[in-house]
Amino acid sequence: MSAPSADPQQTARRESALGVVGIAGGLLLILGIFLWLWTSRGREIDASEQFRASFAVQGVPEGWSVAFAQAVPDGLFDLHTEQRIVRLVRAGAAPDSDPVPAESAKPDWKKLPESAPLGEPARLYFAWYDPSSGSKDVEAQLDSHRAQPLEMLGEKGGIVRVDAGRVPWAGYDADFVQERLFDKGSFRDALRINLSTKGQFCVLNVLWRWGERGSRESAAQALALFPPPAR
Repeated sequence: MSAPSADPQQTARRESALGVVGIAGGLLLILGIFLWLWTSRGREIDASEQFRASFAVQGVPEGWSVAFAQAVPDGLFDLHTEQRIVRLVRAGAAPDSDPVPAESAKPDWKKLPESAPLGEPARLYFAWYDPSSGSKDVEAQLDSHRAQPLEMLGEKGGIVRVDAGRVPWAGYDADFVQERLFDKGSFRDALRINLSTKGQFCVLNVLWRWGERGSRESAAQALALFPPPAR
């Protein structure tokens, strides 16, 4: 007596499923290779040297510490251009832990900042862009494309544009935009300033601690630590 033959439809479905799994695995492997190439191309840079080349300073300002300083690729598939990133934090400051949202009804996002104290900048993130795309990169940092009206925020919060304009910078009028992230039952202010000068494209992202209001005046005090190079 011969053994029963396999159902052709079941065999086809099984082979199809195995094919899908194989393709997915191959795509993940390719993605992993590209991610490895991207991260492996990051290299350490000297923050003080970067500041000296960009501003009229001798290095990292007193009272601030370097948390990150690297040159990284512009994108996952871009192996020719790079960004230079330097992140500063206040020396000796307590860690800025994420807020823990209360298990209650939706926060009243509009009222949160009203009673919040004015803060001082807690982190300064600098980014220098490649000249080949720097103009578009800087423009993208200042267009508030992720922001939405405050009244449109749902339970999960979102980003709102708070202020925009120009701030004096030692003879320059630097364009800026201030945004407020509502999340985790709290908010966080960030203000991005265009510090581009002849020959370089640079944006400074000023961040305040969770639950503290930022302002252009507060950001200007940090900006004064990095005067532009002589014209």
